[in-house]
Amino acid sequence: SVASAAVYVVGEHKVHKWQARLLFRTSACFLVAAIVAANIGDYYIALAVGAASANSMFYWSQPSLARRHFDLVTAILAMVHVILGAFWVTNATVAAVAWFTFLVSILCFLISWKISYDHSKTHWAYWHAAAHTTASLAGCIVCLGRQELVDLRDKIYRFPPRNPMGEVALIALAVIATIVVRWEPQSGKGKHSN
Repeated sequence: SVASAAVYVVGEHKVHKWQARLLFRTSACFLVAAIVAANIGDYYIALAVGAASANSMFYWSQPSLARRHFDLVTAILAMVHVILGAFWVTNATVAAVAWFTFLVSILCFLISWKISYDHSKTHWAYWHAAAHTTASLAGCIVCLGRQELVDLRDKIYRFPPRNPMGEVALIALAVIATIVVRWEPQSGKGKHSN
């Protein structure tokens, strides 16, 4: 619901209109990854990431709780498709860059989420915008790293080959998520608690 002309209230979060405009724009970054995926014939990733982009833009055009839930579902589905795709990247250098970029995007999302609980801080939106941008970049890198595979459609839903770099990246993701979830950002008035 709209609390005032300048602020949306979405559950327990406040979203200023400038934040919504910024994040609407960066949500369009996912369209680049969807186009790259479609261009190499990876229509599952193209559809998942394209839907995530459309739903993210829909959410940020006028944030509400119902729109946020729909946005989260499509974002998670897109993320799962990109993660599965990353396991099929066979070039070690490309895989390393893809996993690193993906981890940076998740870290940015988590920091954004934690900071957003402190209503005196508005810079969470910059972290979220960085997450949109790096997640899109990770999707592009994964797709370009998979372009040598001829038929991706039947592989995306099979368990991928053993990929130690991917396994290490998922462990790092779990560690990063645990640290950030336990982290208590400092507000201007002392420790903020929820």
